[in-house]
Amino acid sequence: MDFSYTIDREDRVAILRVHGVVELDALHQVLNRVFDDRHWQLDYGLMIVYEKDALLGEITLEDLKVFQRKSRARQDLAPAGTHIRSALVYTREDQRVLLQLHQMSFAENRIMEEAVFGSKADALHWLKSDKNEIRSDTEGTAATRLTR
Repeated sequence: MDFSYTIDREDRVAILRVHGVVELDALHQVLNRVFDDRHWQLDYGLMIVYEKDALLGEITLEDLKVFQRKSRARQDLAPAGTHIRSALVYTREDQRVLLQLHQMSFAENRIMEEAVFGSKADALHWLKSDKNEIRSDTEGTAATRLTR
């Protein structure tokens, strides 16, 4: 798995671009790197863009469970009242289905609100919008924003 990330202080968002065969352990390490970056702020949004060459098909249900356990351990370290929006952006239809599955299985995350999008522009709009706005390009499906 290859990745790059930037932290856009003007838009108050970290943008992570993912390439290659996605391994959730590596993704978790990358997210930790973003969250530990000196430019990251707790009120920033997070956009994860799965580029056209990102392959999610090797991810198993057990992988998702391990990823969730690690994420819960990290969220326990977050200050009370922390609320982060995470936009998951797909560039191929097969990615959308797996990202929706991840979103549904991540419903117990108390600090992160996730939505799935087919475009970076829509994702950025949602990340910058009012926190009460429900928005996803998959509205009406199980992947619509899950409220904690």
